[in-house]
Amino acid sequence: MLNVFMMKESGFLRERVGCGICRSQSSHPEFQESGFWLNRCTSCGHFYVSPRPIDSRAISEIGEKIPSPEIHRQNELQRIRIYERYIDWIKEFRPGRRWLDIGCGCGTFMEVLHQAGFEVEGIETDEQRLFHCRSRGLKVHSEPIESNFLVPGSFDAVSMINVFSHLRDPILVFKAIDQVLAYDGIIFLTTSQLGEEAYQREVPSWHLGDHLHFAGPNTFSSIASMLGWEAITLNRDLTQTVALKEKLFYDSERVWVNWMKKAFKEIPLLTEFGGAMTCLFRRYVSPRHEVAILFKKKFRKFVLFRIFNLPEPREVLIMERGLEIAKKMTKMPPVDTVRRWWDEHPMDYQGYNRKDLKTDDEYQSFFRSVDAAWWGATNQINSSNPKHLGDRLLERSKITGKRMLEIGCGMGTWTQTFKAWGCDVTAIDLSPYAVQMTNKRLELANLKARVLEMDAGNIKASPDEFDFIWSWGVIHHSPHTEQIVREIHRILKPGGEFGIMVYYKYSIHSLYVLFRLGLIRGEFFKYGWQGLQARHSDAEERGGTPLARSWSKRGLKRLLAPLVVDRISFHSNPEVALMLLPSWLGIKDWAEKKVPRRIKDLITSRMGHCIYAYGHKNL
Repeated sequence: MLNVFMMKESGFLRERVGCGICRSQSSHPEFQESGFWLNRCTSCGHFYVSPRPIDSRAISEIGEKIPSPEIHRQNELQRIRIYERYIDWIKEFRPGRRWLDIGCGCGTFMEVLHQAGFEVEGIETDEQRLFHCRSRGLKVHSEPIESNFLVPGSFDAVSMINVFSHLRDPILVFKAIDQVLAYDGIIFLTTSQLGEEAYQREVPSWHLGDHLHFAGPNTFSSIASMLGWEAITLNRDLTQTVALKEKLFYDSERVWVNWMKKAFKEIPLLTEFGGAMTCLFRRYVSPRHEVAILFKKKFRKFVLFRIFNLPEPREVLIMERGLEIAKKMTKMPPVDTVRRWWDEHPMDYQGYNRKDLKTDDEYQSFFRSVDAAWWGATNQINSSNPKHLGDRLLERSKITGKRMLEIGCGMGTWTQTFKAWGCDVTAIDLSPYAVQMTNKRLELANLKARVLEMDAGNIKASPDEFDFIWSWGVIHHSPHTEQIVREIHRILKPGGEFGIMVYYKYSIHSLYVLFRLGLIRGEFFKYGWQGLQARHSDAEERGGTPLARSWSKRGLKRLLAPLVVDRISFHSNPEVALMLLPSWLGIKDWAEKKVPRRIKDLITSRMGHCIYAYGHKNL
């Protein structure tokens, strides 16, 4: 969510928000309707409603009457010709067969797609329309796409017909679309686009509160730039014939308007004439247009495919092979697979072995060995700084006495450290074994904390509950990292802080894995980049983990948005600084002896294996 603060007006809760595209809080009010203001973002020109209902269920409280599925279905049937025009237009760009329709309503567009030869799935969160679709045998999901329940890279095309204006957080939705879309996939949406300003009298009703967003002149280019998409084309003519008929859904507060609408329905020719006049007005006079736009998810080409300067036929084959690898890279294991693996191979820094311990002495000896391995390794990081690693990453005084959440407690090393610092700690982990061991560790140390078995993608906590959230090397092993970040934003107090470490995409270790193991040994073409990371980031002796992801500096900031990242640092042990040097002729051994430690620390502080972000949630 994008909450800034809550207020109670007219008997129901509303919230003030910033721009749903660039997250800016700076805006210019355009006009007011039914107690809601339409604002224009002064940074990117996007139009959005603020304040707005606190959730979509409040729409009925503001007097909006949403059409029943039967009426919705009748109107969709009237637009079949429009849907067919959409598909004919999209086919020019040769999309694949697998199609996802978000906000599919009563499923008419899905049926038209199916008749055109596509394999279609839909998403509809309204229970009545969902039941209507399923009763007609359509494959429709009830979960919102932001919950990341779909297999990444599983669709060639994604469509949203008149859904954009209803989205509560467009960027989160588009990020989720980017996940499920295959490389070179197509995104198709229709919505209203405004000019530099908006005029209230342009339409009888804007239905603000139900409609939350209107695209400005630069909205689509901002989205494409943010997500690395290519805006293929924007078409205004394709959607103009829908103009007046859409307005026949809604009842007006004025009796004479409703009477006129009923009269229009009884006289088809009059309806067509009125619609044509409205279309002409919108096309040539009004700054508000109904537009259809196509995006394309660009294939991130690897340098490998160009450096050999191969002739065209061979190069095309390599690119096609690269595309297959890229699609393979996006497949992720389910959460249960990740849970089972870490439960059987706990992070003990001593071989990933699950121990069968009996006595307290055995437990204490085990925890001492874990701590010795952990702190012995981590205190080598940036060793020119003599402080404890925790003090280097955090300001102890700022979190002492605060209520904090640790995501992924493992064997409880950080949990015990934070308790010793005087924090009110809640720790969660996906693995039951990790929860058991952390509880045992705290019991032996006479410390108390809440340690719970829980998926970080679905945290059982109230909004704005924690002052500080910590996660060290955990969320990159999850198949739904984006959902975890949304949960962190939900439960972190305004002004609260966080510290999160994940793997760095352009680290020396990553380059070593890609070039030495991936390309020279050929593992890249067998496992893909994601498979390489999983095999060589942790537990190499056991064939790797089910999943390990990595981010660039820019990618991490984008992942954590709308949380604010205050600082980013890179960390790694000094021995990885010279990993890329060849071992033949003793070059690597010579360099390890002769290169000063400060040079190694300098290298790892720029290209360390771990990237750490410290930041806060806006007030």
